[in-house]
Amino acid sequence: MPEFSRMYHAGDKAGIKQCYASIMRIQMLFAGSMAVVLVGYPQVLLSILAEELLPYTKQFVGCALVFILIATLGPCSGVLQMTGNEKKDNLYREAALGVMLVLLFVMRGSRLVMLYALCVQALLEGVVKYWYVCRWMQGSAIKLKTYCIWWSVPAAVIAGGCLLHLQHSALAMLLAAGGTFAFGLVCELRPGGCLHGYWEGLKKKF
Repeated sequence: MPEFSRMYHAGDKAGIKQCYASIMRIQMLFAGSMAVVLVGYPQVLLSILAEELLPYTKQFVGCALVFILIATLGPCSGVLQMTGNEKKDNLYREAALGVMLVLLFVMRGSRLVMLYALCVQALLEGVVKYWYVCRWMQGSAIKLKTYCIWWSVPAAVIAGGCLLHLQHSALAMLLAAGGTFAFGLVCELRPGGCLHGYWEGLKKKF
């Protein structure tokens, strides 16, 4: 995060955008595999953690989707805090918390009210902060088309598991998650990927 501050004081918005995009790519590398496990094989995971949670599989998947989505939007708060936008960061956080409190009151009769309220708060805060960061950078770090392409591989793997009725197989879950991560890693190590420079540096050392 100090790197954002350094580039900000140097007036290098293009550098901030490029660095932000690289962080998003690395986050997506891990988020894709997590999505395969949490969304594609929730029953396998819940049966390992606690079988009494199996009736709440749909809620589990919904929460997983929300938090994984937020995790792929990049270090919004970090950028805001390091570029003189601390007040905006605090404002959006407090506004999202306010919405959460309203939901807690309105849905106070539901057993899962805290779960729903937290998801709404996280989604609202994350999306609004990302919107403001993109506005401040005068453009999105990653194009929407590129972002959708990133998600196409995990989505295809999840769909394949469902079509083959493998949602209850722990082995299929491990292979699917590992394959998704390996595919993403290979893509990022190739020329144009965010890890290509590091990979070339390692090859020169050894």
